[in-house]
Amino acid sequence: MRRQDIPNLAALAAIQVSNALMPLFVFPYALSVVGAGPYATLAMTEAVMIAALSIVLYSFEVDGVARVVRLDWRREKAALSRVFGTVLWARLALFGGCLAAASLARPFLERTTSDLLLAWLAVPLSYALQANWLFQAVERNVFVAAVTVASRVGAAILVFTSVKNTEDVARIPVILGACYLAAALMSFGYARRALGIRLHRAPVGEILESLRHGWHVFIGSLAVILYRDFNVVILGAVQGDAKAVAAYSIAEKLVKGLQATMRPLNQIYFPKTLRKLGDGRRADRVSLRDVLGFLYPQFIALTAVIVVAGLAFLAGRGHLEASGRLPQADRIAALMAVMLPATYFGLANFMLGTAGLNHLGEREYLYRSILIVGAASIAACATLSATLGAEGTAVSFTLAEALLLSAILLRYNRRPRSTGTR
Repeated sequence: MRRQDIPNLAALAAIQVSNALMPLFVFPYALSVVGAGPYATLAMTEAVMIAALSIVLYSFEVDGVARVVRLDWRREKAALSRVFGTVLWARLALFGGCLAAASLARPFLERTTSDLLLAWLAVPLSYALQANWLFQAVERNVFVAAVTVASRVGAAILVFTSVKNTEDVARIPVILGACYLAAALMSFGYARRALGIRLHRAPVGEILESLRHGWHVFIGSLAVILYRDFNVVILGAVQGDAKAVAAYSIAEKLVKGLQATMRPLNQIYFPKTLRKLGDGRRADRVSLRDVLGFLYPQFIALTAVIVVAGLAFLAGRGHLEASGRLPQADRIAALMAVMLPATYFGLANFMLGTAGLNHLGEREYLYRSILIVGAASIAACATLSATLGAEGTAVSFTLAEALLLSAILLRYNRRPRSTGTR
């Protein structure tokens, strides 16, 4: 790692830590204040929001970064602005589709569920407007980190001070959405000022071409939702046990919080992996070795984070239980233990799959693998959740990540092409 990477790594770490810690404070607090029933509705509508967020993000967190990495952004301002405009207008169009779908579904939903769902949509809108992917590509993340941390801290404070009983549950997505939007707008303005972005109307044909090019990545990302974020909805549908939904939701957020601590390293190593693999390579054992070189340090860091988090939980468990801030603490800890291996599998899937196979011309293989795993995960989650409850849902979460990693490794199991002459 270069010395100049350290400020970017610190900034990316600040972004991910704030994104990870805010839910870990807010949602257990919400569960203790509003109760298991309203919290279960909040968690399930949040899962639908995450599906909408996946649609809005589309493939641009990968494709946008890859397109900008190829530019000299200091000299090619016009090209940079063109990429930025295409991503922005495409995301806003996708958000418009999600908003229309939510509006059409409104008459068929219970009033509280409908209101929560519409309030949650401010979060996908914020991601449509934000330019974090752009700053990641040009490796200038300090300002974005500052506004992100401020917005997440502000959101947590507002939730703690304004959500006091069951009737306040709808305030949670409103507060989070408003704070996320504020940070996104500041990021958007800074992109225009600091990087010299000029916002132009993107041609419809160019937007459609960007959507077509990223189709495989998007379908893969959407399928990931089926086994990472939609499990809580399946559990609620087949069990109808609000306490089980609440316990699984908190455990899932804690595990995702651990995964989020690795995203700064993901984001630092992502462009480096693309440059290391270069052009014209294929998925083989040599490419696997090259990507693993960037993966091993992340495994070590993840292990350190898990050990520290486990010791902190053991030290504070008695206080949490006594204060009532983490209902079902022992059950949540057991669910996390089942789900922890998925953090390693998920880290490998990102580096070897999203970064590796996508760049090595294996987009179709990767998205088909994710689709198959997603479909298998729905069946496994429905079956295991119905028979084992939240514990079965946790098993299906880990199983899906393991199956996807197996499929990815299988594609790398090829000998490299010979470079000699006969």
